[in-house]
Amino acid sequence: MHIETIWRSLQTRGDIPILAPFSFLYGILIRLHHFVYTNGWRHSKKLPIPVISIGNITAGGCGKTPFTHMLARLLAEKNQVAILSRGYRATKKHKDPFLAKDPTSGDEAYLLKSKLPQVQVWVGKNRAKAAERAQNAGATIILLDDGMQQKSLAKDVNIVLVDAKEPLNHLLPRGSLRDFPKQLENADLLVITHANTEPLFESIKTTLRKYSKAPFVRVSMAAHADIDLSGKRIGAFCGIAKPHHFFHMLSSLGAHLVHTTIAPDHKLPPLELFAKQSLDLGATHLVCTEKDRIKIPSDLKLPLPLVTLSIDMQVTEGQLALDTLIHRYTHG
Repeated sequence: MHIETIWRSLQTRGDIPILAPFSFLYGILIRLHHFVYTNGWRHSKKLPIPVISIGNITAGGCGKTPFTHMLARLLAEKNQVAILSRGYRATKKHKDPFLAKDPTSGDEAYLLKSKLPQVQVWVGKNRAKAAERAQNAGATIILLDDGMQQKSLAKDVNIVLVDAKEPLNHLLPRGSLRDFPKQLENADLLVITHANTEPLFESIKTTLRKYSKAPFVRVSMAAHADIDLSGKRIGAFCGIAKPHHFFHMLSSLGAHLVHTTIAPDHKLPPLELFAKQSLDLGATHLVCTEKDRIKIPSDLKLPLPLVTLSIDMQVTEGQLALDTLIHRYTHG
């Protein structure tokens, strides 16, 4: 089982010290991963076009996909952009990198492609090979999705997203850290998400300044649905890393949640049963995330209309730092 999957199954239980030995072993693997590159045993492939890494230091749910969408959309105004995705949970298996075309490519990769048809979205674990293919296909700039921990491809810019509500205390699986906070010293830009109060924003900035001198960009999530949800009785379901954010957004739009269910990350619940239960409880609509919607078969018949909640990211502080980065690595 993937270590992040283990963490997600335990995250609601708080700190579990008995997991410390597993975090220690995970830390050894992380140190070894860094060691083989910093000491020249392995080498990162350098491309003649800019590579911008978008990553996160903690596991799941920090808003990486909407940020990648926002940055790709801005860069695509004057560039041929390619996004490199690892294709997590992709059902289509291929030895070599391939272009995302349908949900079998992985929900995140296909979601980005469906929202950005002018952008190449390459799927594959071999990031260096995917980057070469993207360049050969005409890309002038590459966004390396989930790139903080990967080293096979040299990066010109490191953007790291940090969830202000996620403590930087323990490595997986005891905590949520995917890497040591010291690695934040390599960040060129720190994007702070879920900092919905000033004290929370100031607190995470103080913490991060121990490890990095990179400028901060503060972002917020703007939710909008296909219809006005105010006053609607809904059944809401999702299969994302932090479902409480989704349910909170629905409540903030005025929806009345009469029934909810949570599936494992990147999975769907039994929809026919959930829809019937929601109907019995008086729901008039079902609501899901964009990531969940693209996994639902188009011919699936449900007794209630299905509404999609879309998320857009907005910069609320640090716009100049983001604009400076974009200007530095764009043409024209």
